[in-house]
Amino acid sequence: MEAVKNITDRIRGNVRIFLTRFLGAVLIMTAIAKLISAFNKALINFSPDPLLSFLSVRTVTLLAGVTELALGIGFWVRRLDRLHPKMALWFGSVLSCYRLGLLLIGYHGHCPCLGNATDWLPGSKVWVQPALLGIILALLLYGGYYTWQDLSK
Repeated sequence: MEAVKNITDRIRGNVRIFLTRFLGAVLIMTAIAKLISAFNKALINFSPDPLLSFLSVRTVTLLAGVTELALGIGFWVRRLDRLHPKMALWFGSVLSCYRLGLLLIGYHGHCPCLGNATDWLPGSKVWVQPALLGIILALLLYGGYYTWQDLSK
């Protein structure tokens, strides 16, 4: 019985590491898209953000890109393993609040969080919004589940 418990514990640990690294890679990729977009000279970058109207779309995109890059890299740092779920839960909550805020003010366009990346990513008008919602959901589920697991130990 002890051998089976050891195997299942190793599998759970490996799944957790895989999910952490996968989310880190996804965050790094979205961060790169945001940072490229933030430095484009597209007109959308100079307009005010629909929710945070005191900031430009470029500023919000740059802040989000830098934050995502830091978190994405952080997800690959083994010493931070205990913090990864909390980082994911925090960032998923921030993104959810931003999306909820857009919904509450009646904003109906695509989320400006990627800046103008939807203009230069192939086919992105169709897949970007569902993909971004999937990332938010993955961050919340991963963060919630593993935070709960860590607290129950």
